[in-house]
Amino acid sequence: MTQIKFDPMTGLSFAETLQQLLDRNPDVLHAGEIRDLPTARISLRAAVIGRKVIATVHTSDAVSGIRRLIDIGLAPGRLGESLHAVISLRLVRALCPECARPFDAESDAKSREAKLASVLGIAPVKRAIGCKACAGTGYRGQIPIPEVLLLTPEMRTVLNGSPNDVELLRAAQADGMRTFAEVGLDRVRRGDTTVEEIERVLGIVPVRYESADAVGPVLLVDDEEQDRALARNVLERMGFQVVEATDGAAAQSAIEKGDEDYSLVIMDLYMPGMDGTALLRTLRQSLSTQSLPVIVLTSSANPRDELELLEAGADDYLVKPIDAGRLEARVRAVLRRAGVRIASPTPS
Repeated sequence: MTQIKFDPMTGLSFAETLQQLLDRNPDVLHAGEIRDLPTARISLRAAVIGRKVIATVHTSDAVSGIRRLIDIGLAPGRLGESLHAVISLRLVRALCPECARPFDAESDAKSREAKLASVLGIAPVKRAIGCKACAGTGYRGQIPIPEVLLLTPEMRTVLNGSPNDVELLRAAQADGMRTFAEVGLDRVRRGDTTVEEIERVLGIVPVRYESADAVGPVLLVDDEEQDRALARNVLERMGFQVVEATDGAAAQSAIEKGDEDYSLVIMDLYMPGMDGTALLRTLRQSLSTQSLPVIVLTSSANPRDELELLEAGADDYLVKPIDAGRLEARVRAVLRRAGVRIASPTPS
C-alpha cells in the first residue's frame, strides 16, 4: 500500500497529487474528498480504466451525493457509466443494555417517545431510562444507520436523462434503496434505539399544524407578578393553557408531579431560591425533560449571558421588558423547531 500526503507547499494541487498516485497503476485508489472538478475528473478517469476508486463528498444523503458530483461538473451520463454505489451514513446512540426497559403503551402514553411513535405509526419496543453505566443518558455506544444507493442498469438509465433530485430519489426507492428513515425505524422495531434518538439525528417527523390548546400547557416561571401577567395574556391570546410558578423549585415540583404534559417552559433567569440557571440545568439533566423547549427571560442584555444560556440548553432568550409581539414570535419559532407550527386561533 502506498500513501501520499497532500502538501500544497510542494506546488502541486490535490488533483495533481492524485494523478501521481494513479500513475503508479494501483488496483484500488482512495481519493479522499472530492471538492473540485479536476479531482472529480481524475477519479472518474481512474474508474473508467478499471480501477476501484473510493472517495467522499460532503452531503446529507445518498441522492445528494450524486447531485454533488453533477454540480461539481461531471456529466450525468459519464457518471452513470463509472459510479457503482453511493453510501451515506449516520450514527445514532444505542440503548443502554443495562437499563433499557420494555416500552409500555399505557404507562408511557404521555411520553415524547409515544407521541413521536404515534405520528410515525410505529410501535416502540424499548425505552431509554438512564443508569450509572450510561451516565444517566439511557444510551451507550453507537450504531450505524446506512443509506445505500446502488447504480443498477435502471438507475444508470435514469441518470442519462439528467433527473432532478426528486426524480432521483423516486427512482432509487423504486430500485430498492431504503432511506435513512426506513433503516432507522427498523432499528427502533428491533429495540436497538428509540424514536426520540432517530428523530434527534434524522429529523424525520414532519411539522404539524396544531391549535395551541392541543399541544399541552405552557409552564410560566417568574417571581414578578406583573411580568407573569403580561406573558400569560400573550399566551392565553394565542390559545395556550398556562400554569404558573413563582420560582424554580415550584416549577420543578410541578413538572415532577406529572399531571401536565408541558409543551414549553418560559422562565425568568433571576429568581429567589432556585433560579433559572439551576432549573435549566435540572431540566437538561433529566431524560424526561431534556428535549422540553425552554425560553429564558432576563433583564440582562449582555451577549455573554445569552451565549452561556444557549450553551446550557436554552432554546431561546428574550430580554425584558417583555414585548408582546416579540414573545409571541419567539414562542412560535421555538415550537416550530420542535416540529409544531401553531395555528392562529379562530376569532370568536
